[in-house]
Amino acid sequence: MTRAGWVTHGVEAGCTGALKRFETIVVGCGGMGSSIAYHLSRRGAKTLVLERFKLNHENGSSHGRTRIIRTAYFEDPRYVRLAKRAFQLWSALEKETGRRLLEVTGGLMIGKPNASAVVGSLRSAREYSLPHSLLGAREVAERFPAFAPSDSESALYEPNAGILFPDRCIEAHKEMAEEEGTKFRFGERVTGWEAGRSLVTVSTEKDSYLAEKVIFAAGPWNASLLPDLRLPLECERQVLFWFRPSSRAELFNSRRMPIFFWEVGRGRYF
Repeated sequence: MTRAGWVTHGVEAGCTGALKRFETIVVGCGGMGSSIAYHLSRRGAKTLVLERFKLNHENGSSHGRTRIIRTAYFEDPRYVRLAKRAFQLWSALEKETGRRLLEVTGGLMIGKPNASAVVGSLRSAREYSLPHSLLGAREVAERFPAFAPSDSESALYEPNAGILFPDRCIEAHKEMAEEEGTKFRFGERVTGWEAGRSLVTVSTEKDSYLAEKVIFAAGPWNASLLPDLRLPLECERQVLFWFRPSSRAELFNSRRMPIFFWEVGRGRYF
């Protein structure tokens, strides 16, 4: 497959020259790419990871202080099995590295009785027998004083939801993969690739590499790296904030304030 306008290299038997060869090349080292690299390393695969930016950069969607993790997905119950497995894997990685990567805080899905955050979460919780409870507005305010829903709102509480520390997670995956021999190249942008009869050539601004397989985990850059697929990707700038309470800080610590989705309108959440 030729990529018009890109740097490409033919791969023919006996014509590979001195190109460095790997079983797998992973393009991107964010939350997905670093995890893929780690699990490939556990299987003994000779792997190279190419990242156009530095480790834990601010140009993708994997940086920041925390990210929510939960199992009672209101978006679709099919996520539940994946989420349950993710909890197991994060726990295993914590034990392997001795790092604190996940904190269980519980989770509130708040909204009107017909809100998708409440109805969808309840559907997932019941379908997969997940621990949960339904709370009225008064119960929410009594148990979690930082919240003051209106009388017409209710909540589903999931005790096992919590937060991940994404920078730590990426670093842990990278370090463990490196211990197994995985190579990482930061500040090295992929400029093109070409599939030959048995190998794929991946070209960057600095070098070219050969691999039996290539995994693209480049987030929004996947669209330009895989133009023939015409991926329906739309990139949005989503700004995240972490606030320091100005008073009564004890109400906002992770023991008293669970993660939450508060649906205030159709498709609008806090």
